[in-house]
Amino acid sequence: MIKERNLTAEIVCLCVALSAAPLLSAQNTSDTTSEKDEFLTVEDVFLQPSLVMGIIKAQLESGDTDLQLLALEALEDKVQEGGKESEKDNVFSMLTPIVEQGVMNIPYNTRYKIESYNPIVRHKAVGVLGMLNTEEAKDQLILTVKHDPDPAIRAQALYGLGAIGSDPTGEVTHEIARMLLRDTLKQPPRFSSVYAGILAIEEISKNPENRISKAAVKVLVDIASNGRCGQLLRDNALRVLSNL
Repeated sequence: MIKERNLTAEIVCLCVALSAAPLLSAQNTSDTTSEKDEFLTVEDVFLQPSLVMGIIKAQLESGDTDLQLLALEALEDKVQEGGKESEKDNVFSMLTPIVEQGVMNIPYNTRYKIESYNPIVRHKAVGVLGMLNTEEAKDQLILTVKHDPDPAIRAQALYGLGAIGSDPTGEVTHEIARMLLRDTLKQPPRFSSVYAGILAIEEISKNPENRISKAAVKVLVDIASNGRCGQLLRDNALRVLSNL
């Protein structure tokens, strides 16, 4: 059964495409073209995935939060459906400018003359990025964990890294440890990102081919013994340590 949000996304995309069809047709038809040929049908739109992706891209760049979220839901559905690697690359290229705004702190830096993405939009984009399960997505999520100033968005990136679960060199858990150290030193500690970081290390540790950095072990010990972190964070850190 098609999900309600997927239907909504498709309907909006189709409405935009069908309303734009006369203009597209006028550029490619002669005076002898019949009135029927001037309009795209619903079937035409579904048979032109590049057109749909173009509409999604336009929605992401619109500056309208509702349209951006709708476009991200459409991308999420496409990722869940699976597809060719080229399609994943296309989705990644659309998500990167949104996620990069947190990495570069553009929304917080008035020197940049650029339309800032709403934090809710960035949060959603980071979530879809984590579903791609590619090396490029993993690298971008690491940058978000390192640099994004919003703890909720960092937490979403951490959940994505845990879901991807790949860390053969220990680089991912090393960067998670650095973030955990920063966020546990805050007053008060950033609960959402610290909680997500602990769970990410736990997920990554389940794969015997991964390496858990010494820094990650050390910061888990610090959290487990740090009264300021609260009982829930301490208990989770202790559980993960006992299973390493």
